[in-house]
Amino acid sequence: MVKIVSSPSGPACILPTGETLLGVVRIAWCAEVDDIARADVTIAAATVEVEGKLQLMVCHPATGRLKEVASIAFADGSTWSPGDSHAPIGAGGHLESQG
Repeated sequence: MVKIVSSPSGPACILPTGETLLGVVRIAWCAEVDDIARADVTIAAATVEVEGKLQLMVCHPATGRLKEVASIAFADGSTWSPGDSHAPIGAGGHLESQG
């Protein structure tokens, strides 16, 4: 868990190890009713390599509960699936044309 501390010299993110996360240029905090509190932290970086699984979550329109998205179908018949490790940078997933 990351700890966010505010001070007159600016906010800081403290890592679980107790070290301060360096290069923080922006912290946006949001707390909404019936939702989890969120903190978006922006760090400056020249080169970043990231590995992981993209997990896209959306509120179900009928229940209002968060559900994981398996794929998105567009009106033109194309679909998009999150987490394709072979997608080009910026695409974030796999696009298949079905029409």
